[in-house]
Amino acid sequence: MVILIVLFLTSLFLGPMLNNCCGKFGATMAAIAHGLSVVGLVGFFELLWFLEVWQASHAVLGVVATCFIQRFFYKFFIAFFLSREFKHDEINRAWWTGVWYNRGLGSHVVSQPAREFVVKLVEVRPSLFLRHSRSSTVLTLGCPSRPAVLRWVSSRPTSSSATCCSSSSRSPSASPCASGSPSVALSARE
Repeated sequence: MVILIVLFLTSLFLGPMLNNCCGKFGATMAAIAHGLSVVGLVGFFELLWFLEVWQASHAVLGVVATCFIQRFFYKFFIAFFLSREFKHDEINRAWWTGVWYNRGLGSHVVSQPAREFVVKLVEVRPSLFLRHSRSSTVLTLGCPSRPAVLRWVSSRPTSSSATCCSSSSRSPSASPCASGSPSVALSARE
């Protein structure tokens, strides 16, 4: 929400100047907002994963529950606070470019920025944006993060294989740990 307000103020003050030289200013602002919402969702997933003691199933369940709670509030906002939208896309363009004059809004130019802020909150929310994106699976679950890699490295069974080999009265070549196979090591312990 704070990022959306900062981007709105940036487009409001810099947009009228930069629209003349940069034709894609509005599209760039929208891409920044959507990109930061994806980064926020991935960061939230990492934080939730950390709080759930690196149990991915709990973190995914937390993200799903959060998405449904957000969906409830956004449906409530849409039903009770949003009026009917104009048929043209001028308000959306005015939001991202910061150019609110000559849009054909008349007296609605006073109330439309507040309405469009609620619309953008619903639009830019990561759960809605990522639900329609095929790359969401790769971004959320497919990328190995640093804590996951560190956990994998720290959980490698180097100390248990060394104990198995050193506690054995056999020679290291006859030891079941020498082969490196966990199934051979398990069958030798039984």
